[in-house]
Amino acid sequence: MSVKKLIKVITQFYQKLYEDEEGSKELENRVEEEDVPGIMESEVEGIVESLKMEKAPGIDKITNEMIKYGGEPLIKKLTEIYNEALYTRKSPRDWKMSEI
Repeated sequence: MSVKKLIKVITQFYQKLYEDEEGSKELENRVEEEDVPGIMESEVEGIVESLKMEKAPGIDKITNEMIKYGGEPLIKKLTEIYNEALYTRKSPRDWKMSEI
């Protein structure tokens, strides 16, 4: 799978996590960005670099290898997603799910 396609697949997955039944994003209870410092790309990059390889994927079927090979474009997108969760005070439902 090419990096471009990988980024597209992962981006689409995470975008769907934020959609409600009608396809619109929930923005109520939004925190003002100046009240809470955002998550920086360098922080996400550090976490991505520390991911262990050859681990089983979660319910999303996204492996650590896929995340690592996504490179800078994926780090930018993940940073946006994490900041959206931070500022809206809403995490996607799927983040709370796991396979046993």
